[in-house]
Amino acid sequence: MKRNVRRLSALLLSLLLTLSLAACGDSSTGSSGGGKLPTGGKPSGSQESDTPSGSDEKGYDDSLITEAVSLDTSFKNEYGETCQVSIHLPQLSSDGAKALNQRIMDIWGELAAKKQADFERECLAVTVGWESHWSGSLLSLVMTEEQPGTGPDYWVFHYDFAKEQEVSAGELLNQLKISEDTLCTALCRAAASGFDEIFSDGRTAAPEELALLRAKTLAAAADAVHDLPFYPNADGSLTAYLNICTPVAAGWSQWELNIPLARQAASLRTEADDIAVTVNADGTVEVLIEKGSRTEAYQEEYGFRCGKSYTIDGCYGNYKKLLVASVGPDDCPTLFLLTDSGTVEYVRLFDAFRFGKLVNHGPLYGVGVPEGLWGDWPKVVDFEAGAGEHISTVYAVMNDGSRYDLAEAVNTGGTLRPFALSGSWEAFLTRPGSSASECRMEIQPSGSFTELTFTDSVPGAGISVPYTGYLEYLGMNETGLLYGYTVTGPDGNDLVGTMALLPQDGTMMVTPAGGDALLDAPDGLQFVEN
Repeated sequence: MKRNVRRLSALLLSLLLTLSLAACGDSSTGSSGGGKLPTGGKPSGSQESDTPSGSDEKGYDDSLITEAVSLDTSFKNEYGETCQVSIHLPQLSSDGAKALNQRIMDIWGELAAKKQADFERECLAVTVGWESHWSGSLLSLVMTEEQPGTGPDYWVFHYDFAKEQEVSAGELLNQLKISEDTLCTALCRAAASGFDEIFSDGRTAAPEELALLRAKTLAAAADAVHDLPFYPNADGSLTAYLNICTPVAAGWSQWELNIPLARQAASLRTEADDIAVTVNADGTVEVLIEKGSRTEAYQEEYGFRCGKSYTIDGCYGNYKKLLVASVGPDDCPTLFLLTDSGTVEYVRLFDAFRFGKLVNHGPLYGVGVPEGLWGDWPKVVDFEAGAGEHISTVYAVMNDGSRYDLAEAVNTGGTLRPFALSGSWEAFLTRPGSSASECRMEIQPSGSFTELTFTDSVPGAGISVPYTGYLEYLGMNETGLLYGYTVTGPDGNDLVGTMALLPQDGTMMVTPAGGDALLDAPDGLQFVEN
């Protein structure tokens, strides 16, 4: 019997409870991925497989697995509470598995060798268990480790009993004929969907912080293609364990998610004001702008071409509703997208074209959620164009018949600025045939604007080229938060473009993403907080 995946319904509660946990072991949560959140599951050490034990005609089943360690005990902490210890370590019955068996013992053997008194003295409540997932002769062995206040850490080992050899994750992906691009796309979609499902009410953190957490989650999902803990499913999908960035629990949680690889989206199309938007069968979203009195007049100013299809970056959802309508005092054509989970996303089309990067803003969390309500709230089921107070707008139509004006959220969306971006940043860039230059970047709030100062200089040569201007938030993808910039150089000329910003622990990766290049580093450059 296979464990259910995508265990997300109880995670929001777990997120909130984690902040107040005072369980045994809080002072020594030595889990390798500290801060992982619980995802539920079966008792540690029990065994599961995709096929019933004994059903395979060649005998590839759990009879080939014994336990090298089987420890279940408990102790009382200083408060008289009972703390559980459960450690179950598997051993594969195959000559070729000696190295794998030893590696498992190397990781957990020291923990398993502790005495009752050791656990009690260290107040160490810990669970280590395993699961088996079979695909013919291939065993995918999932190891879990969990301590109080944290969710499980996952390791996956693959072993082919017919060949009597271990199989690396990369080798298995090659055998399954899964390309890196296909896997990266699927992982990002699953990570985004899982993140949105948990944080859709918008209550856990401010919008700008949720945007940064989502961007970090997407970056981690894209990076996971190089070292992915996963196992294959009979339907062609994968079950994978992805790191999700959260506002609590030390910042990261490892979630078990189902990863469909062959995506078949519902084909959708909408047209308005000479703009046509299509959701293709592979889930990509394209915009086609036809010639018209308005579009022809604006194409030179905003940088798009009539008659050309553009793919919108950052679209990870399964979409069921589309609407293009003018929103705000500038009547900017805006695309609204509704996911099958009720999340609203949007793209301010002309603004995105102006900065040279057509990108999805990402979800508007908390749409229609009444203040003070923690239970069920009305869900978005449709869009309706209309007129708000002195401006054109779009309403989110809720399943109870009520409407939610989206204009304010859209008009202020460009001001999103996570705290982690603000400050002074520096990096050194070496160009072929020239001296290393120093790049400095200042990002500072100024009312509703975000000021940007970018300086490219050559230390000791008296060369310094400053650019000053403003940032506007556009959206996100797996490279980071995407900001459009308009800056003026010392020659009085403007640079208009887009760059991805991804801050991580005192550093920030800056990657050119479209339009005029401000940073002469196509693959990006890591800045350090100054």
